Amino acid sequence: MRRMLRMAALVIGVVGWVGSSGAAPTVTSFSPQLGAAGTQVTVEGSGFSEATKVQFNDIAADFQVSSSTRLTTTVPVEATYGPIRISSGGVTGDSGTRYFLPSPRIDAIRPTRGAEDTTVVLEGINFAQVIEVRFGDGVAVFSEVAPAQLACELGIGAVGATADRDEGIAL
Repeated sequence: MRRMLRMAALVIGVVGWVGSSGAAPTVTSFSPQLGAAGTQVTVEGSGFSEATKVQFNDIAADFQVSSSTRLTTTVPVEATYGPIRISSGGVTGDSGTRYFLPSPRIDAIRPTRGAEDTTVVLEGINFAQVIEVRFGDGVAVFSEVAPAQLACELGIGAVGATADRDEGIAL
């Protein structure tokens, strides 16, 4: 009877060990280093065979596992500056380095003309990390109205529109 109990304990222990290794996936590199939404990214590392989720910062992305050391993923539209995270077996590993800064894109400017102190709304995508908005040579005071909208106050000599991020990406 004791021998059967020890055997049962051994079997339960082995099944538990095989089912949950506890090792987080490891990201060693990814390429390309920069890209906008829709860019296909190759991620290399280890522990990808049973991957259940890939995220850019905290935004879920579509992915395809090629092998235990390689997967391909696509930058989602809502991606923000941060690490690539891969989850497998209830544990998550990340790239440690930051990736992909989707460039801000201005789709519309309303109104298209205005005098000094006019409030202009920029509509587009990827405004999350915008730190400066310029109209011509002047820096505009701005605030985020919605994830896809910035409200900006025109200054003297305002011409055109650009949205810069701390990494220097501009439109």
